[in-house]
Amino acid sequence: MVTYSQLVNMDTSKLSGAAEAAGGLSSTLSTRAGEVQTSAQIPGGMWAGVDASAASGLLETQPSPLFDASDVFRSSRAALEDLVVDLEAAKTKLTDAQDLVAGTGITIGPDGTVTTPVVESATAADRNAQLAQQARELIDEALKLADHADQTAVSTLTTAGLRMNAPDFAGPTDPGIAAAQAEAFRKTLGRLPMSETDWQLAAALDPTSRLDKNGGQDAVVAVGRITPRPGEGLVRIGLYIPSSEVFNLPNYDKGDNRGMNPNFSPEDTRVTLYVDYETGTVLARQNPSVDTSGEVRVGTPEVQVQESTNGAVRIQYDAANPFAPPGSDVTGHSVKGDITVTPGTGDDAPRIDGTIGDYPAFEAYHDTNDGPTTTIIQDPADNEGTFGPLIELPTNHEIGAGQGPATQFQQWRPLSGEYWQVDPTAPPAPSIDLGDPANPPKATPYEPFGGDSVHPDVPGVPSGGPMI
Repeated sequence: MVTYSQLVNMDTSKLSGAAEAAGGLSSTLSTRAGEVQTSAQIPGGMWAGVDASAASGLLETQPSPLFDASDVFRSSRAALEDLVVDLEAAKTKLTDAQDLVAGTGITIGPDGTVTTPVVESATAADRNAQLAQQARELIDEALKLADHADQTAVSTLTTAGLRMNAPDFAGPTDPGIAAAQAEAFRKTLGRLPMSETDWQLAAALDPTSRLDKNGGQDAVVAVGRITPRPGEGLVRIGLYIPSSEVFNLPNYDKGDNRGMNPNFSPEDTRVTLYVDYETGTVLARQNPSVDTSGEVRVGTPEVQVQESTNGAVRIQYDAANPFAPPGSDVTGHSVKGDITVTPGTGDDAPRIDGTIGDYPAFEAYHDTNDGPTTTIIQDPADNEGTFGPLIELPTNHEIGAGQGPATQFQQWRPLSGEYWQVDPTAPPAPSIDLGDPANPPKATPYEPFGGDSVHPDVPGVPSGGPMI
């Protein structure tokens, strides 16, 4: 946010110079692109044969990037020029505020604080109070104008920079959406998204609701960090309501009205869970809930994460419907589960094991930057009708190997022979609660007893190694 002192001392001449330079470069690049395009059109009588075709083919690929760069610098010039105009207008408002209180004894501090002098006359005191309030309003208007101008310019220039740095731009085609998602990604990762999986994660990190069914309110996004494992890709999990409406009191809730979709949008779910091994990020997102009266509420998911040294990530989640009647937490009417995501070996996709609710629908996919999307699991809701949540939310079932893999996050002790049990005296594996995307907590990797090996009869149970 632009501060009072920054705006007062701001020299916009450098921005104007940058805008002029960007415009000049845009014009030069456009001219050169036209020249190359003309050169590629070699007249048949001048030069023919294999060499001519090769030269022409090479030249024909060059104008497009030059024209694209020209467009980027042209839009950058416009953004900078608009920024200068708005900042100068904001500075004028500050000057108006200063002129308004000149000679009255009212002072405007370095931080924009307006202070009235102590006077004996009640009339003078009232007059000073009115002038001070008017000055404060002018200062507030100036800062709001400058802040809006700054955010608009950042959005435009960020999008332009992304397109310059990524010839095969993987992000959204809408510049505004691309800029918002890029900024959300930067707040968490400290850089801009560049790869396919980066942009998948950026879409989930951006809390903006753009679908009517989400009511226009931002989603709640919670994040944690794990150890990056480049090359392992991104696991996307979506939990969604398959019907258009579902029973609730006093009004029905709106659903997602869809089926399984490997390309689902983070907005097209009730709850989204991501494990991004590329960047070392675990994300949970709960979208706004809307009832049939149009009321919108947003719930906050409760998500705990544990990380194993072999790359497995355990996620325990509980996301309550903000429209749920009182007592729903007691009856178990919430979206909850306890799952373990384990990286694949070789060309195998990751696996997901654990326990999930019988409602809603559960889908999981694996993305990489150099291959197609792979389906990990598609588990429909047990009841896809209007009364599905009422009937099915309290019950659950196992997927994959069930809760076996979760045992690697517990400590075991031998009983006799090959029999083992959880040691009730041992502390549990360290876990984190997902939190602020701008300052996410980091999981501490836990080394399971027995290392990466597991008991042959019970997945995840150590088969050897030091035991308590």
